[in-house]
Parts: sequence; structure tokens; C-alpha cells
Amino acid sequence: MKINFDRYVEITLKDIEINREVISRSSINILIKAINKINIFLDHSKVDLLFDKDWLSENKLFNSAEFFILKSNQKKLMSKESQPAESIDYNIPEIRDFFAFFPSCEASIVDVKATELRILHNVATMSASERIEKMRAILKNTKKMAMADKITKEMADKIGTILTELCFISRLEMFTYIENLRKNEKINIDTETEASNPSGLINMKTISYDIIHVIVKILGKEREEHDIFDFNIHFSDKSLIAHSNRVFLNFVDFLYYYNNEFNNKALSARVRIEFQDKFLHYYKKIFEKFSPKRANITSIQEATKMGLRALSFEEICDYGRSAFWHDLAKLYNVDYLAPEGSEQQELAKRHVFNGYYLSRYTGKPTLNAIMILGLHHEYYGHGYGVFSKMYAKKKSMDPNFDIPYIMTYDSKDMEQLSSVAFFPAKILEIIDVYDVLLFPSKGIDRKPMTPNEAISYMRDIMIEETLKLDPIIFNFFVSFLKNVKGGSPDLVEI
Repeated sequence: MKINFDRYVEITLKDIEINREVISRSSINILIKAINKINIFLDHSKVDLLFDKDWLSENKLFNSAEFFILKSNQKKLMSKESQPAESIDYNIPEIRDFFAFFPSCEASIVDVKATELRILHNVATMSASERIEKMRAILKNTKKMAMADKITKEMADKIGTILTELCFISRLEMFTYIENLRKNEKINIDTETEASNPSGLINMKTISYDIIHVIVKILGKEREEHDIFDFNIHFSDKSLIAHSNRVFLNFVDFLYYYNNEFNNKALSARVRIEFQDKFLHYYKKIFEKFSPKRANITSIQEATKMGLRALSFEEICDYGRSAFWHDLAKLYNVDYLAPEGSEQQELAKRHVFNGYYLSRYTGKPTLNAIMILGLHHEYYGHGYGVFSKMYAKKKSMDPNFDIPYIMTYDSKDMEQLSSVAFFPAKILEIIDVYDVLLFPSKGIDRKPMTPNEAISYMRDIMIEETLKLDPIIFNFFVSFLKNVKGGSPDLVEI
């Protein structure tokens, strides 16, 4: 086959080595002109062979070979991810505008900042159609990872990179969407055509959902080490990007733990045994606040609609997506623990409502996802969110209005105000609070807590002093930290 070398550009073996991950993820095949003038195409999935000494010793025709890629792929490698951070021009409108709009997304740790700037530069300078193609390539490679038996360190690194890319891409698309609204440009969110949807928002979100779905599946696999993600660069900063990555990971891990405990009968048996002595008085207190007539309950079945149950895999995926995007509309660094009426708390309230309303009109999320976004700071009536707003309106119209349940697994119950809380949203509250106690946002005047200090604060201040967090889920979370995350045995439950 005759090859038109005018369509190709030569690259060095060093360039290939630096960009191995990009080549694999972007499906960039390598054209090799061997020493005997034979032209060979090397599939992107086999690029690691070029650095395998044993393989090279058996294939000597690759010694002193020349390497080429399509010119259309050169920009991806040479102008973006392959460059060191200091050589990339970050003073471009796309990046300036992004951090002006999302200051909470800028990392503090030098190495993290350099890595994330490369990723942002890469996706911010792409067109909408290029981003969609990139997302499709990510999905393809994520599906390949899902075929592995266990999560390796290399897979953990790739998952961290993918989550960070999705964090940036989803916010770039939201920024474009809002800018179009400001310019009064009508966007038809019911179709997927480029003409009616210039930002590619629906396509992006659909592919993003699929990517998260596959990652959730991967996270259910065995890991080479339990802390394989703990020292990953994409989970280590105080920025909103790292926070979103950590919350998603811990949330999905917790849901798998919850299911395993439930299916082993340990969870339901434990709740039944402990409910009267350990938890009943908390739920009486909640009913006294919202439905005094029901404060004489005696069992978990009376507090939770249909009782406790296991989750389906589709529910775990759906809830996991919401956890990943729970702070999509958070623009500024916010202290969730700021006092009532403070400017910080007003900012915190705003991101909940913005996320809730934006999720309804950008893409086609499920009701579960919408409700989790709107409820993850409710704190049993001591916080803020769509439940508090709907409940106050209903109560003003009907002072005798009664809520039959405290907890539900059905998001429709939240729309109908037949439950005080939505189960996955109460889990997200706990995991979200725990993370911000360990990693306070940049600029927040509060020292990071240790895991023991964070758990003590949550128990003493957010349950005993003021009942904000769910006590049963809290105890399961403490068990999860001990049994799954390698937490200290000194962590104290209720």
C-alpha cells in the first residue's frame, strides 16, 4: 500500500514516550518506517512495545526506525499535553475566563496545578466537536479498562485523569451555556443537532454519563491496594476539582460497602438490634419538628418508607453521577460551616439552587440526580435546599400539613413532600462534610482536621448538638472508614 507521507509529520521516540497516555487515550496510531524501508502501522494500544527491551531485541528492524503521526494529530501532542507547564501559554482568554468564572477550581499544590493546567489548556482550546470526539475516545478507553480483573495503580492514575478531564469539560460547557443565555441565544435542549445545540451540551452530557457509568462499574472491582487512590495527584488538592473527585470516589465506594453489608444481612440486623436504644430518640426529634403526630414511632419501618433495602447497580450509577457533579454550580470557595446569615452561607445556598435549576435545563438528568443536587445541604431542616423551600411554601398554605416519613429511596416522594429526606442525598451530605473538614477550600480560615477530629466534630456538633446528619448513615460511614478505607480503630460511632 502506497502511503502519502505529505499527510504525516515525523516525531521522535522521546515525543512518543512523553505522550504515551495521550496517544493511547486519543487513539493515535504510529506509522513506523523501519530500517529496511518497510512501513508498519503500530496500533495506539500497543505503543508500550516501543519501550519494551525484550520485544525490541526480537524485532531489530525497529532499531533506528523513523516515526510518524498524522499532521491532524500533531497539535494534540506537541502543542498541548506534551509540553511542560512552564512552556504553555496560559495567558489565553479561554483559561483566564475559566478561572474568573470558577476560581474555586484552581489548584494550590504546584505539581497538581501544573498537571491540571495542561489538562485545562488541552480541552479549553478544543472546539465543541473536538471535545465530543475526545469524550468518545475516553469512553472507548474506559470500557477497555473495565475488562480488567482488578484495579491497578496505572488504572487508578487513568481514572483520576479522566475524572479531572470531565470536571473541566462539564464546567466549560456550563460556562458556554450560561454565556449563550446571557446573549439571549436560544438553545434547544431537546435535540442533539449541532445547529440547535451549538455547545454540544447534550452530546457531551450523554457521553459523560456513559463514562461515569463505566467508572462506577470499575470501582466495584478488587484493588491491588486499598489506598490505591489516596496518593494520586488528582485527589490530593483543596481545589473543587480534587474535592469532586474524592467525593465521587468515596460516595461510590460507600454505596458498594452499604450493599455488601445489607446483602450479608449484617446491616439490617444491626439496625433492628440497635434502633430502640441507639437511634429512636433522634428520629422522634425529627418527627417532632416536621410531623409531631408521628413522634411516637417505635421501629425503623415507621421512619423509613418500605424500610431499609439494597440498591440496584443502576441506582448506584445514577447516584454516583450526582455525587460527581454535586458542586457543578459552585463558583467560589465557600465555607459550609459558616454561621447562619453570613455571606459565606449565602454563597453556599446559591450553589445548591443554581445546581438544581441548571441540572433541569442542561441535559436530561433523572429525577434522582436532580433531587440529590437540590437536597445535599438540607441537614434535616437546619440547612438549605429545595425541600426547605417547598416545605415552607406548603406549610404556609396548610398549617396542619403532615409528612409521613423521614427517609425514602424514591425521589418522587421528595417532589410530593411525603418524606423529609432522600437516602442518597443524606449519604452525600456526610461524605461532602467529611471531605471539606479534611480539605478546607483555599482561602477558608480553618485548619484541616484529621479523620478522628472530623468524625468527632460531625458526631458532636452535627448530630448531638444540632441534628443535621443522619445518625444511622453516620455510623455506617464510620464503619466504612474503618473496614474499607483503613481508618483508625479509634474512630468513634454514636
